[in-house]
Parts: sequence; structure tokens; C-alpha cells
Amino acid sequence: MVLLSLYQPDDSESISLPIAKTILYTHVLHRGLTMGTIIGALVHPALYPLRKRQATSQTLPKTNIIPHAFPSFKTYLFSPALFSTMAKTTYVMTAVIGVATTGMMWGKEPIEWQDRAYRLCWNEGQNRVDKGSLAGIAAGVVVGGMKGLRGHALLGAGGVGSVVGVLGAVAVGKLM
Repeated sequence: MVLLSLYQPDDSESISLPIAKTILYTHVLHRGLTMGTIIGALVHPALYPLRKRQATSQTLPKTNIIPHAFPSFKTYLFSPALFSTMAKTTYVMTAVIGVATTGMMWGKEPIEWQDRAYRLCWNEGQNRVDKGSLAGIAAGVVVGGMKGLRGHALLGAGGVGSVVGVLGAVAVGKLM
């Protein structure tokens, strides 16, 4: 995970239970950011016409036709509303995945927590993906800030960076 790459336990060292839980929860919450962004990008096109209808219903006569229901691709791609939707689905996915992890690990023995954490720490592919995701988050937030995004939209830009970083890390892993 983000911190897992920095924390490499010795082969003979056992991971203590509080650290194991922190490692596992950090991992799943980081994945929640990436998953929430992807889901938000898929959900947003369905929400766009509804938002457009709400915005135009106050200024235009009542009709069943939505003028310009879908924007150009460039307008859609850099829409603050898209980034905001991705941020909101990220909040939901992070909460859902955190609760799901708690439910899945409820009643597990400490050795099971420690085993999962140890495997996350020593999985080269996972560490590469985590580093790519972290670099992507940083780049997404910087680029989003330069584009004038703020608040929820800036989190969405970080999420997009995370997705791009994960895809880049997976592609690099396939080439090696």
C-alpha cells in the first residue's frame, strides 16, 4: 500500500496486530478511491441529462425535449460536475469497502490479519500498483488545481490520477 512500500518487514519479523490492521485498512480504503472514481465516471453520463433538465426547466418552457442533453466530449471530460460525481461515489465506495472489510475480517484470528498484511507488504506487483496510484493521485491533484478545480472536484481529479497511475503500473508490469 502507500505506506506498505515504505514499511518492509524483515523476513524473520512478525507484523504486530495493530500494524496489520492499519496496513489492511489503508489498502482497502486506497482501493476505494480508485473504485469510486471508476464507478463515478460510469454513473455520471446517466446523471448529466437529469442535471441539464433541472437547470433548463426553470428557464425554458416545459417540453419533453432537452436541448443539447449531452455536451461535446471535451466539455464532458473536463466538467467540474464529472469530477464532483467521481468524488461523491468515492466517498460512498470508501465507506462501503471499509464496512465490507470489517464484516469480512470480523472474528478472524490475529494471525490471519498478520498474514494478509505480510502478503500485501511483500507482493511486488501490489507495491508497483500502489506506487503508481500514489504518483497518479499527486499528479491528478496538481493538474486539477491548475485547471481551477476545488473541493469535491479536486478529490475527483486525484481519483482520476489514481486510475491512470494504476493502469500505468499494470502496463509497466506486463512489459517487464
